[in-house]
Amino acid sequence: MITFVVRLWDSAEPAHAAEPLRGTALHVASGETTSFVGVAELLAFFTAVNERSQGPCGHPQSRTAPAM
Repeated sequence: MITFVVRLWDSAEPAHAAEPLRGTALHVASGETTSFVGVAELLAFFTAVNERSQGPCGHPQSRTAPAM
C-alpha cells in the first residue's frame, strides 16, 4: 500500500473560487512532498511515486516507514 497525505487549499475570496484545485501532497514512506495546482499535477505526483515504488517486474518493493 502506498500512503499519501493531501492538503487542499480553498480560497476565501469568491473571485478566486474558479481557480483550479491547489495544495500539497506528502508520500508518507519517503517524506517526498510536492505542491500542486490542478488535478493533473496531483495525479502526476501519485504516478511518479508509484513508479519509483515498483521493483523489478512491477512488484512493490518492501519498504519500512522512517523512524520518528
